[in-house]
Parts: sequence; C-alpha cells; structure tokens
Amino acid sequence: MNRSSFLKPRSFTVALQHHEAYDGSGYPSGKKGEEIHIFSRLATVVDVFDALTTDRPYKPRWSFHKAISFMKGKIASKLDPAIFELFQKYTLEYPPGATVLLSSGEIGVVVSNLLNHPSDPKVRIIRDSQGKELDKKSAFDLNLGENKEVRIVCPLEDKSLD
Repeated sequence: MNRSSFLKPRSFTVALQHHEAYDGSGYPSGKKGEEIHIFSRLATVVDVFDALTTDRPYKPRWSFHKAISFMKGKIASKLDPAIFELFQKYTLEYPPGATVLLSSGEIGVVVSNLLNHPSDPKVRIIRDSQGKELDKKSAFDLNLGENKEVRIVCPLEDKSLD
C-alpha cells in the first residue's frame, strides 16, 4: 500500500479541478459548468474566499464585504452561481471580530452571533457616538437582537480606526 492510497479518487479530482472556472476560462483543462465536479466547484468558491480574506506574503487580507463584492462582480462568471449563492447564505455577514459602525454612531466589535438572527449579533461597544475610545471598564456589550433601535450601518476596516 503506498502512502497516498488512503485518499479517495474524488480528492484528486478536487485538487486537479479547483482552478477550473465555471465559464470555462480556468485551467488545466478548460472545463466549464457541469463538466467540473461539484466538489471542485465548491472548493473553488471556498478557495477564492480564503485567498482574499487571509493575509498573504504578497498582500494583506481583504474584509468580508470587499471579498464578497469582488466575487459578486469581477469574478462572478468564474464561480458556480448556485454554490456561491449558498455560500453567501451560510456565511456570516458580520463574523466575530468584525468592526462595525452602528446607527447610534457608536463603533463596536462583533463578539458573537445568534443562530436564528445572524444579522443581529452581540457587539462590544469600543467607541462612543462622539468617537471617544472606551477603556476596558467602560466598554459594554450590546445585543442587537434585543435592542431593535440600533442597527449595523456598515462594516469598518481595522485601519479606519487608527
């Protein structure tokens, strides 16, 4: 038995095809659409998202929103539309650690998400509505699922807080 015999043939297919593009512009074989194994089409969406949102030696990571916007725009034809739609549906828009501007003018960091209300996370307020940074004793958590008068206006890049 050789060292790689524990891998299923499908694993090799995914490795071979994850750079194929839904529109046929990928490599190594120029396959398109349903010619590409479904697991490979899934791996392509995840691989692109990971590449965009992870720090690399040649580029800093992009925010969730910038990555999704890029995937919806410039490379949409390269991704299986049904898989990308499901990916968006089950990916948190404001994951823990995301910095957000609230409708109250406060700035917070997402602490956790509720399963039934992913767009209403718990947010730790780190700057008040006047822009004053709160120290650890003054920072507080706000559950947007319970506090309906405050909403997330937009995500903020970490560097925008400097």
